[in-house]
Amino acid sequence: MCGLVKKDANRSSRSGLTSHWSALSGVTAGSLIQSTRRVRNIQRGERHWNVIADTLHSGEVYLPLLLEDESGISHANDWANGFLRGMHIRKDDWAGLLDDMEHGGWLVPIFALAHEHDLDPGMRPYKDAIGAEKREELIVGMAAGVMGIYHHFEAQRLLGTEPPLNAATFRRTTPKIGRNDPCPCGSGKKFKQCCGKTTILH
Repeated sequence: MCGLVKKDANRSSRSGLTSHWSALSGVTAGSLIQSTRRVRNIQRGERHWNVIADTLHSGEVYLPLLLEDESGISHANDWANGFLRGMHIRKDDWAGLLDDMEHGGWLVPIFALAHEHDLDPGMRPYKDAIGAEKREELIVGMAAGVMGIYHHFEAQRLLGTEPPLNAATFRRTTPKIGRNDPCPCGSGKKFKQCCGKTTILH
C-alpha cells in the first residue's frame, strides 16, 4: 500500500488491482470504470438536489446553475428545457399550477426560454431574437418564479397532501353540508356559525 502514495506506483497498483478484480469477478475494467462514473454522477446529482432544496427552504435567493457559451453568455435555454422535462415527469401534479390564473405566471419566463428556438415558429414566444436585456429579465423572472413555485407547493409538502401516484378518486358517501345549512350536531345554528366555524391559529 505504500506504493499508492507515489503517482507512478498509484497508477500501476490501480491497474493491477482492476485487472485482478476483473479476473476474479468476470467484470471488465471498462465496465467497472463506467459503473463508478455512473455512481459518482448520481451522487453529484443528489448533492446538487440537496443544495437547491436547502436554498429554497432557507428562503435565500435561488440562482440557477446556467451554462455559458463560448462568449461567456448564459442563454438559460438548457436550464428551462430541463425544468420542463422535470415537469413532464409528474405532469398531473403541475396541472393545477398551469391552470392557476394567479400563480401560473411564474412559469412564463421558463416557457419563454425553453421555446425560444423551438422548431415550430408558432411555439416561439417572440418573433425577433431575444436581446441581452430581455434575456436578463427572463432569467431573473425565472429565478423568482422558482421561489414562487416552491412556496406554492410548500403547503402540500408540509401537510403531506401531495396526491399519491395512481390514487383513486375520493368519493363522498354522505351529502355535502353547505355553510348555510343547519349544523348536523343539532344545535339549530347554521353550520358556518357552529361546527363549521373557521378557526384562526396564531
